[in-house]
Amino acid sequence: MKAKLIILVVAVVAGLTGFWYGSYRTYVLAEKQHAWLSQWEFHDRAKTRAGLDLRLLSNLDAGKLSEARDMVEGQMSEALSQHLCPWDTEPPYSPDIRLIRDIREYRSLHPWTNDPPERAERIQNAFKLVN
Repeated sequence: MKAKLIILVVAVVAGLTGFWYGSYRTYVLAEKQHAWLSQWEFHDRAKTRAGLDLRLLSNLDAGKLSEARDMVEGQMSEALSQHLCPWDTEPPYSPDIRLIRDIREYRSLHPWTNDPPERAERIQNAFKLVN
């Protein structure tokens, strides 16, 4: 009877130790994967930004101010449109309202009409939300 009890205790301890070790390893691997994905996402955004900056500077150096301005305006519209995704129906937070108002004021002084219709409509709706 005593031997059976010892075997049972050893089996339970071994099972719990294996479960703990497996859970810990899974956690460590998940953390490594999350860190790698975050780093890859940051790297991808930085690469895209560097390419856009290179084209912008090349246009400026070549004296193509209108092309450079179009690139920057397009980037601003695209960034604002992506930023507005969660706030299609409800008003954004205070710092976001300030940014949208600043962009609205800039666009009222410097109109830009090269946005695709769906993006232009989305931006106009955002401008209406912050009134």
